[in-house]
Amino acid sequence: MKTEHTGIATNLSGDWTMNGIPLQVQSLIAISNGVGGVVPQNNRLVVDCSGIKAIDISGLQLLYVWVQCLQIKGLHTELVNLSDGMRSTVHKVGLHKLLEASQDVALP
Repeated sequence: MKTEHTGIATNLSGDWTMNGIPLQVQSLIAISNGVGGVVPQNNRLVVDCSGIKAIDISGLQLLYVWVQCLQIKGLHTELVNLSDGMRSTVHKVGLHKLLEASQDVALP
């Protein structure tokens, strides 16, 4: 995780399907603990998703719940560098509406 002038930045990677979820949970806990006391002035966390190799509905659900938890901590999350496949899956399941409406997440 690195700090930027515009907020805090981190990245997600690996397998976000049912098989990879246990590893991702540990990663998200570590990131959450890392940003726990470092809320930037603009309350923004930029999450680079370019390293996500595969994602299914299970991974999207985990990501959505994590974003909600960060919002409770006062952080607005911006997902960036989504692959075409991830963007398509987000839109197919209608999660983009929930993320954009309630979380200030930018889904390009």
